[in-house]
Amino acid sequence: MNIGKLIGAFALGAVAGAAASYIFFKERFQERANEEIKEMMEYTKEKISEVERKAEEDNKISEKLNDIKASADALTRPYNTFSAPKKDIRYVSTVMSVSPSEVDEVYPIDNDEFINGEVYYEKNSYKYFVGDKTLVDEMEEPVEIDHCVGYDMIALLEDSDSDTMYFRNPDSENDYEITKSNGSYKDLIGDI
Repeated sequence: MNIGKLIGAFALGAVAGAAASYIFFKERFQERANEEIKEMMEYTKEKISEVERKAEEDNKISEKLNDIKASADALTRPYNTFSAPKKDIRYVSTVMSVSPSEVDEVYPIDNDEFINGEVYYEKNSYKYFVGDKTLVDEMEEPVEIDHCVGYDMIALLEDSDSDTMYFRNPDSENDYEITKSNGSYKDLIGDI
């Protein structure tokens, strides 16, 4: 029976040792886990504070950019005109004795407006031969009158005392300088 007591004592010691180890390690690991959780919470709070600071800086930068954009818009607004100024129509109706209804899309402009006017418009210098009613471009190639200024504006040029007139076509965004020649295009090119 000594063996039975020995086994019982051994079993009782093993259970007591296991219980003591469980309690010891449980408290030890709980303390360690609590420390790590506390460290992670502090780290997370630091990161959240960092992100909030960056967000505030970004908001300040965004506000400054919006202020700069608003200032730039206010400064450039007077120069953002993409349509033909109405003064040109009045100019046409008073100086050229043409009513705005006759002007249609293409209308005459003065030399200053041709040179300094719509900067995005293409500038073209053409020659009109009255003798055979031919319009030619800079390369002395014939051009369709309807595709640039139209017959009404050519009639103005023919009736004008001036040898050169300037026209604006807002649809095609082109300005035209047209010089009148009393000769004919056929005389220019000869018998080719």
